[in-house]
Amino acid sequence: MSCVTTDINYKDSGHGEVQLEIRVPHHHYLDHLMRLNCFSELIDLFKKAHSPAKELTESYSACRSLKPWKSLDDVVVLHIGDGAHARTGAMFALLTKHSNISIDPQTNMDYCTDWALRHKITRFNFLKLPWEDCDFKKLVRGRKCLVTFVHAHVKTQNVIKTLNEAHINWMAAYISGCCKTLDQ
Repeated sequence: MSCVTTDINYKDSGHGEVQLEIRVPHHHYLDHLMRLNCFSELIDLFKKAHSPAKELTESYSACRSLKPWKSLDDVVVLHIGDGAHARTGAMFALLTKHSNISIDPQTNMDYCTDWALRHKITRFNFLKLPWEDCDFKKLVRGRKCLVTFVHAHVKTQNVIKTLNEAHINWMAAYISGCCKTLDQ
């Protein structure tokens, strides 16, 4: 049997009454994604994840959070630690007009290439290497830049420091921390 974890808050009125507030997870992001014309392409990529709904909503959360920059022209989005299937970069390629580069040493080049070709995805590139080996100046080529760290197994402050030292014009970063980097 599985159980959904919820936030439970309670207040004791001091008069023998207790108010209980139970916050249950909502499905707004998943509902919105399912109504998109590109949902079949997304589900084809995300369905093999251990938790497809979790992965979809985490990547979509990054996309929604960076929405204020969605209308800008000539922007490259660096997806650091994007995983073997470069899912966040792929979602951004479908939902924005920006160029996307997913960077992860675990990238499955054959799988990502096959998926991108099968669905005719443009503005989606992926590199199989650690972020430390990237030449960010060559990747960005003077364009404005956004950065995502969706459950990336990296120390985000080190990446940001490197971007700053390389004089990369990054405007915003979305960080969804990973428990594995907290104790490193």
